[in-house]
Parts: sequence; C-alpha cells; structure tokens
Amino acid sequence: MQKLYFLAIDDASFIRDLIKRTLRGVFDNAQIDEATNGKRAQSLIAKNQYDLILCDWEMPEMSGIEVLEWMRNFESEEGMDKTPFIMVTSRGDKEHVVEAVNAGVSDYIGKPFSNNQLIKKVLKCLSKNHNELVSAIVKGKAGKLAPKEQTGPKGLFKDSSDILTGAAQSKVESLKPSAKNVNEVKGGAGLLTSNSVSEKLLTTQNTSRQRVKSGNKGKCQLRVSSGKSKGDIKDINLTEILIESSREEGFLPQLFEQAVVDIAMPGQATEAAQINGFVIAVMAADKSQDSEKIITQVKYVDDDPSKMEVLSKFIAEVR
Repeated sequence: MQKLYFLAIDDASFIRDLIKRTLRGVFDNAQIDEATNGKRAQSLIAKNQYDLILCDWEMPEMSGIEVLEWMRNFESEEGMDKTPFIMVTSRGDKEHVVEAVNAGVSDYIGKPFSNNQLIKKVLKCLSKNHNELVSAIVKGKAGKLAPKEQTGPKGLFKDSSDILTGAAQSKVESLKPSAKNVNEVKGGAGLLTSNSVSEKLLTTQNTSRQRVKSGNKGKCQLRVSSGKSKGDIKDINLTEILIESSREEGFLPQLFEQAVVDIAMPGQATEAAQINGFVIAVMAADKSQDSEKIITQVKYVDDDPSKMEVLSKFIAEVR
C-alpha cells in the first residue's frame, strides 16, 4: 500500500492519540508526525511534504488559523501545491467557519467527532490527490478494513461515491471534583452551522442564588459524538465537571470518548468557552432502571488560557 504522510497538530495529547489510532486503523503504511504547538508545526511543515494535515484551532501562542495562514503563504512563496488541511475545533459558529474558509482550509470537523466522521473527512480530502487509493480503500481492496469490518460502524462505507464526492457529511459511582481545585478558583459559514453555541446556551442560563443553593450550579451543553444535550451542572472545578442531563434518544455518552462542554457566563454572549475533555464516568441519576436522567463526568484536556479564565469566573459566580 502507498505510504501516506500525516501531521497531527494539537496541544492535547488525548486528541493527537485519537487521531493517530483512527488513521492507523485504516491506513496500512501511514507515517504520522505530531506537533504540540504551532511553532513546532511550522518547523515540520517547512522540512516535510505531507499528504494531509489535521490541526486544532485553539492552541496557546499560535492558533490553528495562524498555522494555516502561514502555511498557505509558505506554499505560495515556494511554488508548492496546497496541502490538504483539516481544521479540528470545538468552535462551530458562523464567523469561525467563514474565517477558516477564507484562510484556505480544505475541510472542517467539529469536536467531538466519531472515528467514522473523521475518516470520511480524511478520505474526502485525500481523494483529490490519491483517488485510486481512496477508491481501493472504500471498496475493501486496500487498507486494514477487511470486508467484514466494513459492515461494522453503521454507514462508514455504505456509499463510496458519497465519500469521494463529499456528499456524505454526517453520530460506577462517580467521584465528585475535589474541594482543593474549587478553592483555587476563589480570590465553530451558515454552510455548516447557524447561531453560535454560546448564544443558544444563554437563553436557558439560570443563575439565581436559589437555584445554586438547591444543588445546581447553572446550565451547560454537553456535546459528544452521538449528539448534544443541555443539562444542569451538579458540580464543577478547574479540572472536571458533573452534568445531569435527560436520557434523550440517540444521546448516550461513552467512557473515554471526546466531549465538549459549552459554558457561558450569565448574560454575556462574549464570555463563553467550549471546553474540550473526555468522559470518565456515566451513571444513572437515581437508582432506577427507568431513570430519566443521567450524570456524566467530564475531565478537561484544554489548556487554553482564555477558556480557563471564563471557567474560573463562572465557578466563582456560581459558588
């Protein structure tokens, strides 16, 4: 099988590892480099020719959009062909999508994403320069996906033409956050999305002191690969959060999967954070098989200073 060269850029090791596992699960002979920040990515891009780059938007010091803009200028100055570039981000609002498109992004995938969603995006981008290889993979004649495996995850290879044309764009008792971390707080064009997540969240934000005293500490939205759901914050600190949400059809968080928690400051649309993390516990809200509520515990993997600032302000407000 032809060797392909990928570059995964993300400051969160959890996301880089997920991308590497997903790619290696499909491509027999993949070389995957990784960069923890934009500066390291610049160095690798300047020295190597990649078949595809996957880059996080929100990174300290140098953002993904800055990496993309620099790379397109570098390619132009060197007379190089444009490298396919997928922006990976928890931002899905219109202005950010437009900004990425204007900067020359090849495609855009929002966090959290499933393995199937990521592979569809990757195959679509690769099909421009490696059409024969992609065709062989979706037909089961190349890569690590044997015919029986192709019928596993629903819809992954149900229609190879959709993948090639881009038509298919899609799905224990918990430990509470420690008091130690709580004390430290004191002292993603309308093509892909409509209104911003934070604006929608603000319409249901309830921050009355009476509600806080009753055990809830405000509202948030939890996004996982199977869907999204608004819920009540049962507890929160600088490292993790407990969210109570309804058991909705198609929405079921899975252990260790990616998650994004949308938190907005009360009454301030500009003060919002889409915090990346992963699920470390899921349980029924009460001891009943028919429980209509579930509790999901999410541990953060974000290290973005602006998000942590909003998170700190939010915790100080609701406690």
